[in-house]
Amino acid sequence: MKLIAAVAEEGSVTRAGHRLHLTQSALSHQLRDVEEKLGAPLFLRLNKKMVLTQAGERLLSSAHAVLGELKRAEENIRQIALAKEGLPSLEGSR
Repeated sequence: MKLIAAVAEEGSVTRAGHRLHLTQSALSHQLRDVEEKLGAPLFLRLNKKMVLTQAGERLLSSAHAVLGELKRAEENIRQIALAKEGLPSLEGSR
């Protein structure tokens, strides 16, 4: 999901690789694997620019929803953990 979003936003696999701290080669392989699994190209490669296909647009929409929900869940879990740190120990009340 992060791969699709980064390539779409950056417009190139190389720039997406810098953003994700991965090599261009690694991202290209991952992207090819995803496209093969889905049976559809996600990007058109036009003059070194990556342009989303209709399938890519659909997956990007899902990626944004999933990544947003994961971010909200992580923040919620951090808040739960902080709240528990502020509670008195139950062992001392026995």
